[in-house]
Amino acid sequence: MEESTKKNFKAGLIVTIIELVIIAIYFLIIISGFSHASDIFSVFNRLKGAFVFITLATLLLAILILTIKPLRTKTTIRWAVLDIVWAIGNIYLLMQ
Repeated sequence: MEESTKKNFKAGLIVTIIELVIIAIYFLIIISGFSHASDIFSVFNRLKGAFVFITLATLLLAILILTIKPLRTKTTIRWAVLDIVWAIGNIYLLMQ
């Protein structure tokens, strides 16, 4: 493999693993919300907390991708910009 192809593969693999960990934590928060809920209000509070977590974690990952040079490839930069737009939309929806 070429050097740039190896770099792109490693950067994409690192970002994918981090996103999978974020998604796993998100689902653990949701599952704990359903298993420890005493009423419907607490379930929705936990769901909102999980939503805030995944939004902030995705935004943080996008910022890390844009600031850490080894993680910057064409593909990861595009995903980071898309994640930032998605996070801004989520923050707007949470404010309503």
